[in-house]
Amino acid sequence: MPLSKAAPKKEAKNNSPKIAKPARGPLARDDLASFVDAGLSIAQIAAAVDRSKATVRHWLMRHGLKTHGSPGSRRAEHTRAAASARQAGLAVLPMQCPRHGLTEFALGTRGYYRCKRCRSEAVARRRRKVKATLVAEAGGACCICGYDRTMRALHFHHLDPADKRHEINANGVAIALAKLRVEAHKCVLLCSNCHAEVEAGFTSLPVRPLQKHPSEVAHSGVTQLAECGAVNADVVGSSPTPGAPTAGL
Repeated sequence: MPLSKAAPKKEAKNNSPKIAKPARGPLARDDLASFVDAGLSIAQIAAAVDRSKATVRHWLMRHGLKTHGSPGSRRAEHTRAAASARQAGLAVLPMQCPRHGLTEFALGTRGYYRCKRCRSEAVARRRRKVKATLVAEAGGACCICGYDRTMRALHFHHLDPADKRHEINANGVAIALAKLRVEAHKCVLLCSNCHAEVEAGFTSLPVRPLQKHPSEVAHSGVTQLAECGAVNADVVGSSPTPGAPTAGL
């Protein structure tokens, strides 16, 4: 008779209670601040306190602290130079920009230095986005001749100068998109040639159909966030005034 295979032995279950690791508690702000001031990176702090980098990163954020990179790095040098300049009361100092190289950095209202050329480019980007939004909502073309080849040649003309509250065509005006929409409702869109002829009295404006006021147009919360997010950059701008420097428009 063939021998039957022996059934495998079942391993005995370990019913001993598992010992939970004790909670290690939060990282004190003063301790982390001393590491940050010494120029340690997150990895170096984690090794010093015997915690994970994720834990160190979490408590740095909770305490509002931020590392400055390893000593000798460009980021650390940038931070030290900015701190020294703030203490000395300097509004402008030369520093290295990753995009523009060695250039001037200006102290902003938020308390940190920013590349002046990067900030100027941000103004131009937002200005173009704001104008593109308003031009599209105004019909996208001159209401007299239908010109629509370039947005640079399209201007907003107030129907009643007495109703003007904001200058849409001014450079660098810090106005919210919602307020600009209300102001654009008081205007018609003209190309630069027709605008000049209307101002000189050579051309009359056509009668335009009654439009809904911007406050009467339904916008969901998601739509408003998307629209504002599409035009809100680092700084606020607007479209150009006829005859004035375009500054990116």
